[in-house]
Order: sequence, then structure tokens, then C-alpha cells
Amino acid sequence: MHPLGSADYLVIAFYLGFLVVIGLVFRRFNRDISDYFRGGGKMLWWMSGASATMSAISAWSFTGAAGSVYETGTLVAAIYWSNAANLALVLFFSSARFRRMRVVTYAEAVRRRYGGATEQFYVWVQLPVSLVKSGIELSALGVFMTAVFHTELLPTVIVLGSVVVFVAMLGGAWAVVAGDFLQSLLMLLVMGLAGWFALRLPEIGGVSGLLAKVSADHWDWGRRLRGEIVVLWCVASFINSFFNFNNMAEGAARFLTVKDEAHARKAALAMIACFLAIPVLLLLPALAATIVFPDLHAAFPALRNPREAAFVAVCLRTMPAGVVGLLVAGIFSVAMASMDTGLNRNSGLLIRNFYQRFLRPLAPERELLFASKACTLGLGCAIVGLASSVALYSQLDLFNLVLTFGSLVSLPLMIPTVFGLFVRSAPDWAGWSTPLVGLAAGWTLRFALGLPRLASWLGWNNLTILEADSFGYGATVIAVVIVCGAWYAASVWLARHASEPDHVRAFFSDLRRPISPADEGGALDDLRQYRTMGRLSLAYGAGIALFAALPGEPAGRTAFLFCGGMIAAIGGVLRWTGNRRREESTA
Repeated sequence: MHPLGSADYLVIAFYLGFLVVIGLVFRRFNRDISDYFRGGGKMLWWMSGASATMSAISAWSFTGAAGSVYETGTLVAAIYWSNAANLALVLFFSSARFRRMRVVTYAEAVRRRYGGATEQFYVWVQLPVSLVKSGIELSALGVFMTAVFHTELLPTVIVLGSVVVFVAMLGGAWAVVAGDFLQSLLMLLVMGLAGWFALRLPEIGGVSGLLAKVSADHWDWGRRLRGEIVVLWCVASFINSFFNFNNMAEGAARFLTVKDEAHARKAALAMIACFLAIPVLLLLPALAATIVFPDLHAAFPALRNPREAAFVAVCLRTMPAGVVGLLVAGIFSVAMASMDTGLNRNSGLLIRNFYQRFLRPLAPERELLFASKACTLGLGCAIVGLASSVALYSQLDLFNLVLTFGSLVSLPLMIPTVFGLFVRSAPDWAGWSTPLVGLAAGWTLRFALGLPRLASWLGWNNLTILEADSFGYGATVIAVVIVCGAWYAASVWLARHASEPDHVRAFFSDLRRPISPADEGGALDDLRQYRTMGRLSLAYGAGIALFAALPGEPAGRTAFLFCGGMIAAIGGVLRWTGNRRREESTA
């Protein structure tokens, strides 16, 4: 294993520089704030699907998830496959509804369903929640990069955050989604390379060697956890994933950008394919690490949780100089994708749902665009500042903090925005009261009642640390969902005699009315997307392939040619498709 070399830094610099180019290219796509915050509802499925996949995962996949594979086995794959299963529900039931909401930000959909008071509740609760989450994730990435790759902590956090802020500020949703598309290609290729290099290790001996040498404990989920806790954890993962993918906030971010319902369904299908493939690509290096690095603490003494370096440790052992830079870029890509999507979404909440609605309702589009960019810059600086402060306390278990934060805070906010898509009779006050009840339930369970006491009541005594963590996650998710569901059902019963408000009637009427891309202007932008993304993919792929000219091992040159060639080939297909459609339109 070795620290980053000059070739690696060249690759990383090219990657970050190209993201800046994307921001510059797509700034001309923004004519109004609908373009800036959701691409005007004109995007094609392959762009939105890739971006939605990237925003749904994080650097935790390379670190926390890989560490879970290293320590406990393949159980963590259930998270990704739960996502795939729930995306099948999105494909058939939710994706069309999300697109038909016909709003710019998800808070507008909340207002249309639950009224103005609930809209403002979500704006001012979701905003700090999202900022804190982004700051924690960025700082966690900085801590990890410092310990594993021996980079400087604060410069890593500041450079990454600054690039994200610049791209999101300049190009808005167009630049965010286009960047996510190219980053998704890089991420999948890097994960594929990692698995290929891992299987070539002499200690592994290919797929058959891996299967034979990995401990049986890593394949049998019930060997390290009680069967009841395994079931509880899997059920909780499925439930949490269901609410994560079917709520208005995430649905709006993922599917309001596409041109119509058909593209929304195709985007969901692309996400399903990715979530089926990602755990397989993730498992290979992490399982190989259990054989090659039985003691990761000795290799990474600076990490509080050395198991989180399982994926990267194998890559550092096997990947040639320069190709490690691709690995770092791949880790950066998933971290930056979730941050830039959240940054664009939060700016939309402040500008569209507060500034325009209350302060400047008659403001021209030029002013709103300027305010949107200024807001993106301000929020981005806040995230970078928060991340820099948190990163100084590297003794914190930041990745587990993200998971706990999500189950206690994010989940209660999601629940009424899922139920509200399907239940017409719930009153407006159910939209803001349900999250508060869920927050109280989760915190009471964990900090007042206590998880050990609950486990004891269930007859599960003497839990190991691993079982206690798994039980805590499962119990919190299920308790929050049950309490929130009961409260929401009670609100429906209490309001059973009330007449349906006009805004609810209009909201559900729109959910049944199909999208007409021609009427919304979406059909006019296909060719520009094919041509622009085709050119960018060709340039990006060619740039990566050129690194094969650097002095190095033949395996490294082959890796650069493979990654660059695949991305350039996809760019060529996009250009060819665009040219063919242009010919058809002029024939």
C-alpha cells in the first residue's frame, strides 16, 4: 500500500476540473428557476436515472457498507436489494404520480396536499436537517481520506465542497444531473476494476478461490446474529427503503426532472439495475480483504473503525499508480452527488417556497435566478464550514452517526409525504403533526425507554455489540413507522366528517392527468441533451484514456484505456442517437 502519487493527483485534478467544465457548459441551459431547480421537467430518463442513483447512495458504500461486509458478511447487501425491490414499487405505482405533481420543488407538492402551514414546516425543518447531514457526510469523507490516503484534512474538505458549490451554483439542476451521469459511469467502472484486481490477487485465486477461502460466517447471516434480529433488521431495511424512495421529497428530486411518465418509469428501471449490481461489485473487494488483511487496525491505525478501509485496502494493494486516482475520484463522485443534489434542492426551498412566495412574489426571472445562485453559494459555504468544524473531531463515529440521524430524524419526515400521495382523507394538520410524533417516539425509545430494556422485554438478553447495533436500528425504524402510522390513521378518523379542501381535490386531479411534453416544452430539448452529453462523454472518456500514456504498469494502462474507452463509447452512442433523431425530425 502506498500514499497518493503524482499520477494519482493528476487524475483527481482532471476529474475535479472536468466537473467545473460541466458547470460552465450547462449555465446556458437555465432560463428560469424551473430550469435551475428541476431542469424544466425536460430531462431524458438516462440522465435522471443516473443522477437519482448517485444521490441515493453515498461514500458510505465504499466505507461503512464495505466495513460491514468485512466484519459481519453479506447481510448489508440486503439494504441495496431492498432498494431495488422498493424501486419496483416506484416503477409501477409512484413514479408517474411524482412527475404529475407538476411543481418545481417538493415543498410545493406538500403545500398542494397539506396546505401552506405544512409547507413552511417542511421548509424550515428539512433545511437544517439536510445541511447537518451534508456537513457530517463531507466531514466523514475528509476524515477517511486523511487516514487512508494521507491527504490533509481541511484542504480535502474545502476543495471538494468548493467544487460542488461552484458546479451547483453555476449550472443548477442541469449541471448537477449531467455531472452525476458522468460520475455514475466512473463509479461503476471503478467498482468493476476493484473487483477485477481483487480477484487477481494470488491469495484469492479468482472467484472459486474467493468462495472457498472466505469464512462461512460471512455467507450465513445467522452465524453472528440471532435469527430473530436478522429478520428484524431485514424488515426494517425494507420498510426504511420503502419510505425513502416513495416520499414526495425524494420523488420530486428524482422524477420531477424527467419529461413525462414514460421517462420516469425508465429512470426507475435504470435505478433498479444499478441497485442489483452495486452490492455484487461491492462484495468482491470487501470479502477479499478478510483474507488479505485479517488485521486492518495494524494497516490503518489512524482510523477509529479500521474495517471501513476494507474496500480501499484491497485497491491500494492491487491498483497501479494513477488508477488509485480513479478510485479516489469514484469515492468523491458518490459523496459529491448526494451533496450537490441536496444543495440544489435546499436552495429551491428557500427561493421558491419562501423568497418568491412571501418576499418577492412579483420578482422577474432574472432576479430569481440571481437569488438562486446566491442562495446556493451561501448554503454551500455553510456546509463546508460545518464539515470543516466537525472534521476536527475525527474521534466521532461519523458514518454510524449518519445512519442514526437518518432513522431518528429523516424517517419521521418522510412518512406523511408517502401516505399523502395515496390517502385523500387525511387533514392538513396530519402533515406536520405526524413527523413531530415520530420524532418523539424515536427519541423516547432510544434515550428514555432504552433499547437494552426493550430487548430484555423481548427475551433477547446478553446481546453482542453487533446484535445491539442491529437491534437498535431495526427497533427504531419499526417503532417510528408504527407510531406515525397510528397517528396518521387517527387523524383520518378524526377528520372523517370534514369536507375535502379544494387544494386536495386539485392535487389528486393532477395526479390522474397525464403529462403532455409538447405542452410543457419538454419535447423540444431532447436533441440538445443528446448532443451536449455526447460531446462531454467523448471528451471525458478521451481524457481518461490519455492517462494510459503515463509511465506505469501494463495493467494500469489497460485500466485507463478500459474506463476511458467505455465512457467514450457511451458518448459516441449518445452523439449517434442525437444525429439520427435530428435526421428523423427534418425528414
